[in-house]
Parts: sequence; structure tokens; C-alpha cells
Amino acid sequence: MNWGYSVGICIFGVELAVLLSYRVGWKLSLASLVANVATALLLALIGLAFYKEQLSLKSVAGIGLCLVGLLLVAKR
Repeated sequence: MNWGYSVGICIFGVELAVLLSYRVGWKLSLASLVANVATALLLALIGLAFYKEQLSLKSVAGIGLCLVGLLLVAKR
């Protein structure tokens, strides 16, 4: 699979998530944040699963911060 297609699919997913969240009444600032963090996490998982990439300590720390941020936004 070419990276261009993967990025295109992710961009489409982010835009679709923002559009659908707007239609259900979410705040767009929070919806955009959640969609972008979810996309970053999904890309990390795809890289691990399909491209056999290795996670560095920085990557693991970044994933942890993303998850903590999502939890904080969800509790808001």
C-alpha cells in the first residue's frame, strides 16, 4: 500500500468525523481535537501492524499523552 493512499484515507476520515460531529451537535473545537488524536493513534497502530515499524520511547510517551488528553476531554 502506498503512503499517499493511507494519508488520503486518514484525511477523509478526519473531515468526515468533523462533519458528522457537527451534525450531532458537538463543539467543533473538541470534535476536531478528538478526531486528530484518534487519527494519530490509528496511524501508529497501522504502522505497527502493517509496516512492522518499531516504537521508540518518545512514540510511546506521545501515545500515552494522547490517551491522557482524550480522557481529560471526555471528563470535561
